Order: sequence, then structure tokens, then C-alpha cells
Amino acid sequence: MKIIWLLIIFMLVPGPSMAGMGDRFNPYIIYQILPDEPSNIERGFENYFSIRGIAVKIIRVQMSKTDKKYSDIIADIKKTKPDLVYTSGLQVTLGIFGSYNAAKQDPDKFITQIAGIFVNVAYPVELGLIYSLQNSGRNISGVGYMAPIDIQLKSLLDYRDYKKIGIIYNTEDEESVINKNQLIAHAQKLGLEVVESKLSMDLHNNPKLDSVPQIINDHVLNNVEILYLGPDSFLRNNIHQYTQMALRDHMPIFSTNEIPILTSKALLGLVANLVSVGKLAGKQAENILHAPNKAENLKFITPSEFSTMLNVKAIRILDDYPTFDQLKRYKIVGYLP
Repeated sequence: MKIIWLLIIFMLVPGPSMAGMGDRFNPYIIYQILPDEPSNIERGFENYFSIRGIAVKIIRVQMSKTDKKYSDIIADIKKTKPDLVYTSGLQVTLGIFGSYNAAKQDPDKFITQIAGIFVNVAYPVELGLIYSLQNSGRNISGVGYMAPIDIQLKSLLDYRDYKKIGIIYNTEDEESVINKNQLIAHAQKLGLEVVESKLSMDLHNNPKLDSVPQIINDHVLNNVEILYLGPDSFLRNNIHQYTQMALRDHMPIFSTNEIPILTSKALLGLVANLVSVGKLAGKQAENILHAPNKAENLKFITPSEFSTMLNVKAIRILDDYPTFDQLKRYKIVGYLP
């Protein structure tokens, strides 16, 4: 299969600060590597440049639609010499930029000389991608999407006075494991009990979706009141099946990302608007394009605003309705026609 290329060119009048670069005759070139289809983050990212009147040419590679290896893509990036490299998700970001230590030990193996920005990574410091949230220590910066866990849990308890929550996680997903450990630590401070369950694996060490109904049933028998869904890529990629399995057992799901609530039947979550996350990434990218050598000095940033989102479809299935005060304060989605 040949590599999939998507060229997106915004021919717009540049802002006054962008004279000579980012205009219709000389657009910035951004090389974008995604795990799959573009998300609302990418839409927000592109929208930012459109609003700012900055012309950009995006070369997009979707890993799900190519048989190319990261080394092939890195070689093409070095040949293309874009102004900025954009990655989404932990695996893609590590594949292109490498970890902090790996890139230091073998800089030629990764993209180190071209400035980069990454999105959709929950724990960049813990996973060794950057040096700190205040200073990446390398030629990249990033934008987060997830609210701090302590604030998530306060939002969860604002909806109902839960005593026992459950989490199903993938032991092969590093972000999922870190998230599970942090959830337990923060929940204990609030007097919340957390019941944890590992996803079953097949012979190739891949999670088995058909094992999830039994795990959910075990949670029900253990008097778990709600399931917590963090940055687990397997469950998110199978979100429709996962929410259906949970709701069959009358089990609600709290999500840290808006997609399972907006597009499926997760009950609620404290979430960032992903289009806004993309615009924030656009702003960060503009700062890097102005001064590529200063990417390492930019903070890893997260949105300043999160909202509690509630799914009407899930409410009706669960037959558990919010109070009038909550309806006024929460963002309600999923209205049936």
C-alpha cells in the first residue's frame, strides 16, 4: 500500500506580524502524522490558522492507511524540511520524536533538528517524552487535553455521591497504567474506593474485547457504581461496544475525553472541547514558527476551561436523571430527535 498524502493549503491574507512568511505565496509547511483519521483537534488546529490569516500547507500521513515505518516517514520529513512537525498520540509521537533519552542517545534516528508539536498525549513527562511541563528540554512542545484527576473526581462526586468506582485498563498501554495508579491515589484522598480490572489478553498480547462483558459483570457484583474511562486507547477505539456492554448491565461510564460522550453513550465527564484544544495547539505552533529554536522553552499547556458534559441518551437508558440545578450547570448533549 502506498503512503497516503493529504495536502491542505490555506490561501489567506497573512496577519501583519507574518509578513514574508505564511502568506499565500510562501505558506508554512507543516508535516502532520496521525494514528488514524483527523479528529476535532486537527480541525481546531487548521481553523486557528484560517482565523489568523496564516497560510499553511499541511502534509498529512495517517498511520492506519500506510505500510510505511516510522523510519521511512522520518526520512521523508528530513527530505521535505517542513517548518514544523505535528504528531498526535503517544505511539506516533514517540515514533517520530523519540523519548527524551532516546533522542539524546541517537538523534539521527528521530526528528530533532526540526521543531515539533504534539497533541493527545496525557502523560508526556512520566513517559519520558519531555523533561518537564515547564520546559521540554528539547526542540518540541505539546498541548494536553485532560483535566487533573483530582478535579475530575470532584466533578464526578458533584453529580452523585459515589462510594465505589471501577476502572478497566490495558496493562500494555503505558498511559492507561499511569492513569490507573494516579486515579487510585487521588480517590483514596476523597474516601473513594477504586476497583481495578485488567483487560484479558490473547496469545499475541492484545486486549480481548469479548472479555469485557464478564469484567463489567464482576464490577456489578462488586457493587461498583460507575466505571472510569481514562486515556485507554483500546477501550476508546471500541467505545460503542464498550458503552453498550456497560449499559446492558446498567453501568454508567465517566469519561476524561468528550468523544465517548458526544459520539457514544458514556454518561458524563469533565472534558475539554477538542476543537479548542486544536486551536490552542495552533497558537503554540504559531509561537514555534516565529522562533523555532525556542520550542524547548515553551510550556506544555492544557486548556484553561473544562466543562461537565452529560449525555441524555445514557441518562434515559439508566433512568437516573440529574437535578434541575445540574441541568443548568452542565453541558447537556445527546438529545434524541
